[in-house]
Order: sequence, then C-alpha cells, then structure tokens
Amino acid sequence: MFTLTAKINDEITFCLCAGKKKSVRWIFTPSVIGDVDVVLTAKAVPSQTPCCDQQVHVPEKGHTVVKKRSLTVKAEGTEIIKTQSWLLCPKGRLLRKKSSVHVPSNVIGGCLKAKVSVS
Repeated sequence: MFTLTAKINDEITFCLCAGKKKSVRWIFTPSVIGDVDVVLTAKAVPSQTPCCDQQVHVPEKGHTVVKKRSLTVKAEGTEIIKTQSWLLCPKGRLLRKKSSVHVPSNVIGGCLKAKVSVS
C-alpha cells in the first residue's frame, strides 16, 4: 500500500519535554491509487539518559498516542502515449503479432491504461 521512510537527520527516538512539540518528517511513497489509511504511534520509552534534566519515567497509562489519517492518493504525472503500427497482410490465414510495452518501475499500481485497436 505504501512505504514510510524517515528523512535523514530526523531521529526516531528523542527527548520531548512536557508542553513541547517536535515535528518528524517522513517520505510517503504510495504503491496504490485510492484511499490509504496511515496510523502513526508515539510512545514513551524507558531511557537511562536524562530528559529535560530529569530521570525518564514511563507512566503505566497514557504513555502511547495513536493518530490515524486517511490519505487519498491520486494519479498524477505526465501522460505518456506510445503508438506501434504494423501493416499486416495475412492473405486469409490466421496471423499473430506479439508486442511488448516498457512500463517504468516507479508507476503506481492502478493508474496504467492500455488500448489496442485493430482495423
């Protein structure tokens, strides 16, 4: 569905004093089109290193915060149209023609379209 990767220089575990806030940036890489639920969890963890000049104390209750958001992934980018044409003369016989299309590796699933026309 998606991949979350912490940006360089952002710590995953850090000291946060009471009444303060910290933003952590992530790179969100979707792999499907549509609504994607993202659940982020922050929790207090034990540490021997003092935080805000105090010993770290992890309470029994209220030490975890969970936030859930639904994100809508929409198809964007540059439309690419590729055309292949052949002049085929089967002379009353069955004729088969194989064709392949190169698909970039970073295409999000569900956004590809193909059209074949024979006349």
